Amino acid sequence: MVRRGPLTAEFGSEAAASLLAVDPPMTALYAANHEATFGILPTLAELGVAIPDALSLICHEDMRWLALWRPGLTVVDNGAGELGAIAVDLLLNQIRNPSADGGRTYRVGPRLIERDSCRRIDRIDGGPG
Repeated sequence: MVRRGPLTAEFGSEAAASLLAVDPPMTALYAANHEATFGILPTLAELGVAIPDALSLICHEDMRWLALWRPGLTVVDNGAGELGAIAVDLLLNQIRNPSADGGRTYRVGPRLIERDSCRRIDRIDGGPG
């Protein structure tokens, strides 16, 4: 199930409430960004939804505050900090040498940062999850 809307705390709260009202209840929620998560977390607390016991929560887009929440939120880090550092590097290199061809190649991709907001389960084959 998907809820589409602005990436705001208000929408995150509305979307979480509507998704939690479905039957059978969902077991995991993936938030599109940290702003939506700022609405989702208070809504879950108000509704008494225990993370990760009743619901696993993952947020797309990391920020330091999400690691401090209890439980710390699992995130898919989109590499925004790395992209910023690359942009500064490219700009400084262009300023230092305007005639350079800019032949560098950069690769930035998402990475999963596992924290405690997701329940770990054994895989279907019985091995570690």
